[in-house]
Amino acid sequence: MKRLTIDHPEGNFETALNFVYGKDGAAYLRSDGERDDVPVHEWVKRQCMARGCDEFPGETLEEIDETVCGCAFDFPDCPIFLAYTFACQAVHLRDRLKRYEDTGLMPDEVERLVSLELNDPLTLEELREMDGEPIWVVPLVPDSGDDEDDDCMEPRWSVFHAFHPESNFDGYGDRWLAYRRRPGEGAA
Repeated sequence: MKRLTIDHPEGNFETALNFVYGKDGAAYLRSDGERDDVPVHEWVKRQCMARGCDEFPGETLEEIDETVCGCAFDFPDCPIFLAYTFACQAVHLRDRLKRYEDTGLMPDEVERLVSLELNDPLTLEELREMDGEPIWVVPLVPDSGDDEDDDCMEPRWSVFHAFHPESNFDGYGDRWLAYRRRPGEGAA
């Protein structure tokens, strides 16, 4: 699968997907038609000033961000505010996607890992913390034929009460395991 996050895009499609990017804690535009690598907050301030926002306070990223976001209450349809919002969203999503893509894992590999990670057998400590919550109990040993254990020998949902007098952790990990959900099911 081809990467979507590219530091040096070529062509319209790659450029569109990577037009806004993060650098040094700020959002940048690839170009504003005159310059390359333009801080978004500087672009926003120039656009606001060009459209008649004469009393545009602030010079720093934080001050400009506060001013532009404050305008949202008075002018929620302002195209500069909307562009700024879209740029902020794009840079955050791109940065997160880039970290994911940097792992080299394909989407199906990530799904498999997430499914395994989110439904590993509970540790004994985690099981004790599941007091009153449903768990999926799986026996690890075949049915002994002992009627006393028969109700524990089939995989089943159970509500676990760690502090109930009849709660028994004997054999956990050797004879039985508990899961947050039925093994093999995807993340809830």
